[in-house]
Amino acid sequence: MFKIKFLICLFIIGTAPNLFAQENSSQHSLRVSSLTGVQNYQLEGSGFNNSSNASTGKGLDASWYWQTDQKTYVFKALSYRSSVSTSGSISPRDITSDLRIYHLGLVQNLGSNLSSLVSFADELKFGLGLQWRERTADHTTPNRAFPHYQTFGFHLGLSGQKAWSSMWKLESSLGLYIPYFFDERSEKTGYLNWALMPDAQFNFVYKVNPQIDFSLGLRALYEKLNYSGSGARGVSDAKETYLNLILPIELRFSF
Repeated sequence: MFKIKFLICLFIIGTAPNLFAQENSSQHSLRVSSLTGVQNYQLEGSGFNNSSNASTGKGLDASWYWQTDQKTYVFKALSYRSSVSTSGSISPRDITSDLRIYHLGLVQNLGSNLSSLVSFADELKFGLGLQWRERTADHTTPNRAFPHYQTFGFHLGLSGQKAWSSMWKLESSLGLYIPYFFDERSEKTGYLNWALMPDAQFNFVYKVNPQIDFSLGLRALYEKLNYSGSGARGVSDAKETYLNLILPIELRFSF
């Protein structure tokens, strides 16, 4: 926990000079999304195995953007819940699985010279942030069907947008989450060797008026975790996979 607080302090200290620097112009944006999607989950290894495909879910995503001439400061909070049916002798059979993400980041415009090298975007931006993720689910017996873990780390992102007209544009982004801290809060799966957690999103954005935008998109979150050894969940040398496909319907308010 001390390491987490230390990293947060370094991030704040590093961005503070820019945060309070004078900018020629700035704009704030509040974004609220309704989330609907499906979740696939798979646990493989020696011993207890579990899988759940196409579990439907709903959630909310709220974010605040402070955009200056070349930088954008971002805070995001996501909460998503899936309704899951377990397999085998697990009880209870119908449970819920939750995902929560909190993100604090800085996005830098890469400039027109670099953006001109690609044809799919009018401008490119690079993002760096701190991110906290938590996955949990209802407790089951005799084995825990889904894990309960918390993780903290760094998120790297590359995003761009392509204007189709004065009213329509396409936004796209690719990201990679790099866990620095990982902790299973209940029955252990094993010792985490590595984790791969990329994400991608596409948004079709329509400008309703100068202050309001409407967005419809597709977001993909993928998590692959590789463990060694065993724990109380009853599986050895486990491989765990999450895939969330989410449709966000979003309103954006600029001021």
